[in-house]
Amino acid sequence: MASAYTFHNGVYQHVILEGSSYEVGAAQGKLLKDMPQVGGAVRDEEVDPRAYGFGTIADLEQAYDALCPGISAELQGAADALGVPVARLAFYADSFCNPPGCAQMVALPTITADGHTYVGRSYELGLADAELRLCTTRIPGKRSHIGFSGALFGRWDGMNSEGLSVTSSAGTAAGLPHEWVRTRGFSTWIAVRAILEGCSTVAEALEMLQDAPTDYVNIIVAERGGRAALVEIAASRRAVREIAADDPAPYLIATNHYTLDKMRECNVFEPVIGHSTPRYRAIEASIQESIPHVTADTFRSVLTREFPDGCFCPYYQYWLGTLRAMILDLDAGEAEICFGAPGYNEWHRLGLEGDPGVTSYPAVFAQKG
Repeated sequence: MASAYTFHNGVYQHVILEGSSYEVGAAQGKLLKDMPQVGGAVRDEEVDPRAYGFGTIADLEQAYDALCPGISAELQGAADALGVPVARLAFYADSFCNPPGCAQMVALPTITADGHTYVGRSYELGLADAELRLCTTRIPGKRSHIGFSGALFGRWDGMNSEGLSVTSSAGTAAGLPHEWVRTRGFSTWIAVRAILEGCSTVAEALEMLQDAPTDYVNIIVAERGGRAALVEIAASRRAVREIAADDPAPYLIATNHYTLDKMRECNVFEPVIGHSTPRYRAIEASIQESIPHVTADTFRSVLTREFPDGCFCPYYQYWLGTLRAMILDLDAGEAEICFGAPGYNEWHRLGLEGDPGVTSYPAVFAQKG
């Protein structure tokens, strides 16, 4: 079976950051000088804020800080450490785009074997676009959190010190490109980081998302103790399903198509629907077969099985390759992470502790075709 795959190697970095927003940014700038990502972090030219509906860089920074307080200070710290104007950081331009593929799931305590709330997710994209970076971030006045970065300073997903998690998957069933996003909305990674640092409950996260201009995306937020919500967003249109532990179906699933009644008419791009629906059904079958004894291994199994029977996708050349998988135990405050393709790499148990610095994890990616 292995002969059907081509194997690629990579290295993930787990960066632990601590200090003020500016100090965290400066630390990242210093690290970037010795990392391959620095080439993608800095643009040759300064961003034109008018291209995104803003008059000046100051207007752009103000909009970012309104959603994610302190982010501009962090960016300034990184720019100063790199010795470049802050307007040359790629983060500003890259933050008006769509998220990758991915799958996400949550099971509430009434259907889990140990009464914990579990969250699972896989992250799909192409190897050329991969940002292999996990961040644990501790900034005074904000919730500490662990999650994978987007454009270095944003977050695609994660769990914070209050036991709140956020995961995301692209709503690409609505088709591309989305010019609305490029002129009016922020990337998901801004909203996710804002929730992780600023919210303690699902209710607070929903309130923040209600006013956040973000892109075409599905977001699941969950809290320890047994509450969760699915938010489906297509530009200015959005719908929410909230569940509690006593819900008749106390679990949520999201891949790359829309499932809520108000949003289903947005499912127009058949190629995405074709790979999103089987993954959704595989997750649902796995959960339903395990009720009332869902465990981390329930999620690990479906995350490891290959598409269409599970979430693992080996099609990196088509931007549908699994770069990593994660299982969060919100009650224990622990993350189990597989850096690379599930089934070909070990799982690592991580939390919010640790001294500032960088730890590297080798990763294998199994590509088919």
